[in-house]
Amino acid sequence: MSGLRLAVVSRRFWPHADEPELWLGDLVGAMRELGARPTVVTAQWKSNWPTQAVYREVPLVRVPHTSPGGWGTLLYMRRLARWLREHRDQFDAVLVSRLRLDAYAAIGALGSSGLPIVVRAEGAGEMGDAAWLGSSTFGGRIRRRVFAASAIAVGSDVVRNELLELGAPESRVRCLPAGAAPPNHSWDAPNETEAHDASAVRRNRKQAARQSVSEACSDLLTNHDDPVFLYVGRLHRANNLTTLLRAWQHVAQRWPRAWLWFVGDGPERSTLFQRVKEAGLRQQTFMPGSFDDVDDFFEAADVLLCPARAADASPTIRRALAAGLPILASDVAGHRELLSDGGGELVSTRDAAAWAEAMLRLADNVALRADYSAAACIAASEFTLDRSAEQHLALFESLLKSPLP
Repeated sequence: MSGLRLAVVSRRFWPHADEPELWLGDLVGAMRELGARPTVVTAQWKSNWPTQAVYREVPLVRVPHTSPGGWGTLLYMRRLARWLREHRDQFDAVLVSRLRLDAYAAIGALGSSGLPIVVRAEGAGEMGDAAWLGSSTFGGRIRRRVFAASAIAVGSDVVRNELLELGAPESRVRCLPAGAAPPNHSWDAPNETEAHDASAVRRNRKQAARQSVSEACSDLLTNHDDPVFLYVGRLHRANNLTTLLRAWQHVAQRWPRAWLWFVGDGPERSTLFQRVKEAGLRQQTFMPGSFDDVDDFFEAADVLLCPARAADASPTIRRALAAGLPILASDVAGHRELLSDGGGELVSTRDAAAWAEAMLRLADNVALRADYSAAACIAASEFTLDRSAEQHLALFESLLKSPLP
């Protein structure tokens, strides 16, 4: 919808961002390219951060959130609500990331204004919004308000079903998958031959990407033929990283020149690092932290690892498919949905031996990785970032014409 003035609300955003917020940054950029006029409204986590900035040509407004603890969160919610009310005439619609405190504040501030407010649920299982709504101290109160949004966007049937079990109105839930764009290059719905060509392009780009990654972090310098396994996401117990590390011990013994990169941050970082040291894996395992742009990591790696115990149709997997990166993922519903057309393998979630076997199979077999890469390129054409942006804008257009029941 050309010219749509859209407030995009997310408590966390660059430079404090997890997987959903990184994807949200891609989405607002794609919507801007389609003619919309998004403005991101987020938290000012540090007092020396500017209250206004520009992120990839999209205006960014920061609402103060510099006091720690629950009182600081309450002040932020009040300030966010006040800002939205004061600037209500500058927007045609509102998109809120996560069904949590931002959504509660936004709907409280603008629910009677007539503006369409779409809340987007993120995550599945114990780390997802549905679990948070079901277990939070004020979850029931927040749930009643966010379920009154104009529409509830979800990325997969997994999340949809979780929300319906909590009582979300089925008529307002819309599945809008989180599409991805290929890093630094693109193709349009490739056939098998074109997909293998794209896979060849990926192989040619790998060394350049590894050089770029090593310039950002010298510990990540590797040879072109060294197998690199990549994890991108939050370092949290729900992501089953202990099982992954047990499997990695066997792989590292077989492949002394193989590498495992944990890209991300989270509460399990120090525990994970200690286990890496105790296992004697420090020379082959690196934890460089979080990055705003992870495209080079997807191009530099040979295999993406997604071991979570429960998962949505992850934006990380979609980005890996778009990059032609082979994937090993835990055998859970969200991952089955994404890998149904190829691009990788599903692995028994808590079986470290099965993970080690799958990792070794891909480390040993370059041809198999190439086949998965080609399949990933084809699968990715179904989940493009442009399509996601078009679907979101179409939803807003329909809500402006006729609200959902």
